[in-house]
Amino acid sequence: MATSYANCVRSLGVGSLHLAHMTKGGDAAKMKPFGSVFWHSSARSSWYFEAERSKSGLDFDTTDLTLFHRKTNFGPLEREPS
Repeated sequence: MATSYANCVRSLGVGSLHLAHMTKGGDAAKMKPFGSVFWHSSARSSWYFEAERSKSGLDFDTTDLTLFHRKTNFGPLEREPS
């Protein structure tokens, strides 16, 4: 199913964004989307977003977003934050 989906999307000839959820298990779950390995394999570039809510010194909550580049077909991966 994942391969058929990717082939249909590519036949449109335009760029696209696809979102997937992650399993709740451990660090290995942060590497690829949930389900068939073909979801990750058929992507030209794959990113993992991590959101962390924190209480700042002010009276409101903030959300920190961290992006991790997991796969690319166009050169080196973007550097992970230090």
